[in-house]
Amino acid sequence: MVYGIVLSGGYSSRAKTNKMVLKWNGEYLINHVILAMKDVVDRVIVVTGYYHYDIVKAVERFDDVTVIRNEAYQNGMFSSIKTGVRLVEGDFFIIPGDYPLIDAKVYQLLINKTGEIRVPTFNGYKGHPIFIEKQLKNVLLEFDDNSNLKVFRNSKDVSYYATDCEGILKDIDTHKLEDRIIISSFDWRILYELKKQNPRILRGFITLQQDLSTTKKNIYENSPWTVKNYSLDELFLLPNIIKSLEGHVWNAFYRDVTKQNVELAHKHGLATCVWTVNREQDIIRMIEYGVDGIITDYPKKVQEICKSKNISWF
Repeated sequence: MVYGIVLSGGYSSRAKTNKMVLKWNGEYLINHVILAMKDVVDRVIVVTGYYHYDIVKAVERFDDVTVIRNEAYQNGMFSSIKTGVRLVEGDFFIIPGDYPLIDAKVYQLLINKTGEIRVPTFNGYKGHPIFIEKQLKNVLLEFDDNSNLKVFRNSKDVSYYATDCEGILKDIDTHKLEDRIIISSFDWRILYELKKQNPRILRGFITLQQDLSTTKKNIYENSPWTVKNYSLDELFLLPNIIKSLEGHVWNAFYRDVTKQNVELAHKHGLATCVWTVNREQDIIRMIEYGVDGIITDYPKKVQEICKSKNISWF
């Protein structure tokens, strides 16, 4: 028999949310990992930890998946590996649950090859999953609890096999861009859903309080663009609403901005970025108001004005 051990016992400290149950292409992230391996292995074992009940709910549609909680998950990934390995009675794969781009053919490739420990590579780089033959089960279980899978792997003879699947290198944290991205929208309902999917991504609330020749306003009483219906009195203080929705940036049409509401936004910890400011006098006025960002068709003009006022820009 061949087993597949899926690791999902951590805190997801980098993502700051339970990334295993984030939706991607309509499916929970961890389920993409299970689906890729389940027709290749005889049994899938999911090892949970901190987010045990969330994972159980996410994988409940699989009748043939075993879920076990690592009660010592705070001791790190190697303790979760040992928790899963104790259940196997044959060869086994080990794969973190946040590698959704690995093809089933990678698992099949490693099964068909030889070697006590088998590791796929892409363009010379080592990736996941790792395949371990059953005779190493007890060796792994007796290995130093304070160690890790990489040290264990490197202490043995490893066979490397090239694959054309780049997904063996890419987990959800590969690019680490969440805290460098701001997603902004006129439709606040999208931002509300985004917060539920990944609260780490910064959200910018675009507002327009007057009709333009090319764009209709989205801020008015009982607007369908906002998360709920707001009165005119509430809409007068937009930073208050955006703060209540846990936004990060107020993307305001520059003609709607005053020095007072920029100050209110800053009081709430909101960055204020105005659009689309092209005239020199308007650029100067926005700078004097203390906005944090200016969207313009003439960035060189903004740059020159900032330099003339000894204001740093980037």
